[in-house]
Amino acid sequence: MVDLADLGGREGDGGAGRRRHRRPRTSRRPGQVRACRIQARLSEAEAEALAAQAAAAGLSRGDYLRVLVSAGLTQPAARDLAAEEAERRRVWLLSNIANNINQIAHHANLYREEADARQIIQALRKVEVAISQAMDQIQ
Repeated sequence: MVDLADLGGREGDGGAGRRRHRRPRTSRRPGQVRACRIQARLSEAEAEALAAQAAAAGLSRGDYLRVLVSAGLTQPAARDLAAEEAERRRVWLLSNIANNINQIAHHANLYREEADARQIIQALRKVEVAISQAMDQIQ
């Protein structure tokens, strides 16, 4: 008779029912239930880096991430709030300038016969001054 432990399966299944080798469960404190599931999208490079780091630590990706979080090894990315605010302001100013140019073009096209070239040029010069002031504020 064949020893089932040698085949890794049940008698009569020809070894097809081999048991998969399972990793031991990570230890949990009594009453600790992991009920929150978190999903994240990673680039190929990020996924490969995570897999390599987890493998180097001898952990699954999930266990590796849990260790990082519980050990406080994760650091939020440094944000430059002043730069973000300057960028928002720049976008706002350019949006307003683009709106002014659109209004001038609309008015010139709508009242083509009545449009005074001097008024249009004067309005465009105001826009040019606004652009220069905006650029000075940004830099």
